[in-house]
Amino acid sequence: MNRIALAALLVLLVSCSAPASPAPPPPPSTSEAPPDPAPVRATLLTADEAHRIGFTSAAAPQNGPKQLIGACTLPSDAHIVQTQQNNWYTGDILSAGVSLRQVTAQYDGAVDVVGEFRTGCAKGVEVPFAPGAASCTETESAFDERTCVLVMAHGDLVTAAVLDVTGNAPGKVRTTAQNALTALTALLPTAVSRA
Repeated sequence: MNRIALAALLVLLVSCSAPASPAPPPPPSTSEAPPDPAPVRATLLTADEAHRIGFTSAAAPQNGPKQLIGACTLPSDAHIVQTQQNNWYTGDILSAGVSLRQVTAQYDGAVDVVGEFRTGCAKGVEVPFAPGAASCTETESAFDERTCVLVMAHGDLVTAAVLDVTGNAPGKVRTTAQNALTALTALLPTAVSRA
């Protein structure tokens, strides 16, 4: 056997018997599993609860914005992991139409959303609401409007309910708003603690 052939055979034998280099580890996962919406959705009022307040129609729960209260930005909004929301409607839009929007947010750490609401977003008259905070405003124009915002925390979840009553009968608007607000303040603590 000539020397070149022998050298080639030795190289081939050495390369076949050398241990294979280990495969590189898979790259770290850059996407985390999305958060489970079930605990957050559990805090939304049920159709039965909404019916007890007097609401006759409701949309299906859906993902909400990364902001708890649409009309006011809170510092804690930056710590929202996810939100779920639902909307309900009832009444006659001329004499006293009522809408309710409830948003529940889950946070990635300890935040004082109720305190932030009291100092930065509560407008108008503060409403007694022991487990949270609430305030109402009233506007008079072609249509009278009474808007109340209730905020309540439970663990890493905070729910905000915006009750809005509008109509052309001021007395009916006030009475309807007060009745709905009283019923809502009774139901909201139970709803937010279901998670």
